[in-house]
Amino acid sequence: GPQPAILQEVSIPVWTNSECRVKYGAAAPGGIVDSFLCAGRAAQDSCS
Repeated sequence: GPQPAILQEVSIPVWTNSECRVKYGAAAPGGIVDSFLCAGRAAQDSCS
């Protein structure tokens, strides 16, 4: 869809890479590496 005219913002928690590996490691091609920033919360994103 179209991009919003107003900058969007969301507050989500940042996870440790250890937490991210446990939750999403199998879904990440090449695995979760130390340079990744893993953050999120179910049903929250900056697009809505």
